[in-house]
Formats: sequence, C-alpha cells, structure tokens
Amino acid sequence: MKVQPKDIIILILKIVASLALILIFGIIGLILGATIGGNYGCSPIIDSIFDMKGYESCGMLFSLVSMTLGVILVIYANIKLIKK
Repeated sequence: MKVQPKDIIILILKIVASLALILIFGIIGLILGATIGGNYGCSPIIDSIFDMKGYESCGMLFSLVSMTLGVILVIYANIKLIKK
C-alpha cells in the first residue's frame, strides 16, 4: 500500500493539533494552579517535590496534571477516530 501525500498532511495536522491542545491545557493548568496556590502553596509535600513555594509549586503541579489529562484526551480521541 502506497502512502498518499494527503495522508501525510492529515497525520501532520493531527500531531500539530494534539500538541496545541496539550499546550493549551498546560497553560490553563498553570494559571489555575498559580491562582489557587497564592502565597501559601498547595502543600509542604508538593513544595518540596518542586523545590518551590507558593504559587510556583502549585502552578507546576496543576500544569503537569492538566497536560497529562490533555494527553489522555488526545489518545482517547485518536482511538475513537481509528475505530471509525
């Protein structure tokens, strides 16, 4: 089976859209976490994991969690598209 240029373009567009979605999720998580963290942080454990205090550690935590959710969403969407 020969790969068509149209298929390559569609694959590249899917990759770019997936990365953009994950980046948007990460930025939203960072802003949300920094807002929630304020000057006090999420917890001492999270502060020690990221070696930061306050909004920095909470923002990093929420950013990582939201990017992970974005990756799961992208994988789920691609599985749904493959099954069609």
